[in-house]
Amino acid sequence: MNIGKWPSATEVYQEWQLIASAFPYLNLTCRLLHHEAGYSERTPGIAVVYEVKEGKVKARYPYKDEIDLVSPDKDQALLIKEVKDKFNSGLSFEHGITLQDWKKVCDHVASIMTSK
Repeated sequence: MNIGKWPSATEVYQEWQLIASAFPYLNLTCRLLHHEAGYSERTPGIAVVYEVKEGKVKARYPYKDEIDLVSPDKDQALLIKEVKDKFNSGLSFEHGITLQDWKKVCDHVASIMTSK
């Protein structure tokens, strides 16, 4: 997903810190490309990887096997399929929750927002 015009790695890291603190139950990996999604004037690649877990964010260089996810020889549809297959493990990216859990999440976010 394109997140804007030329965000710095630090700006993206700070955004993930805000999100992680508001939603401490998130467990995800974000790969920031050093070019616009679906387009690159140079060899595509991953600039930095953010790991979000337990309300914290860790930034790191990509591992060797992650670099292969972005290749100039792969078209966008194939790349999306490979990412889904590798990191999705057969589960849907969308995940439903109960109304009670939704209320807990909303209450939690509201308490954070009113305490600031």
